[in-house]
Amino acid sequence: MNASSKIDRKTIAWIKVEVEQTLNAIQDFPDKYLQNSADVDPIYACLEPLHRVTGALEIANIRGAVLLAREMEALIQALCNKKIKKHY
Repeated sequence: MNASSKIDRKTIAWIKVEVEQTLNAIQDFPDKYLQNSADVDPIYACLEPLHRVTGALEIANIRGAVLLAREMEALIQALCNKKIKKHY
């Protein structure tokens, strides 16, 4: 790992706190959606905060977490657009 690809520990600590706070704030929304999938508002409300998380992870260049966050965003978009059916 060269000097330009190293991630500053302070940056990681800040991002960790921000990501945890954001994810904690929206953690109940998927359950609300699962209780009534006709109402996409709870799951849609996750999209913007999750996009902020993705941006923070991109800035810190934490690639694996960026990929996961992007997949989560894509899943939310698909759910909001009714492109995924419930199977439970």
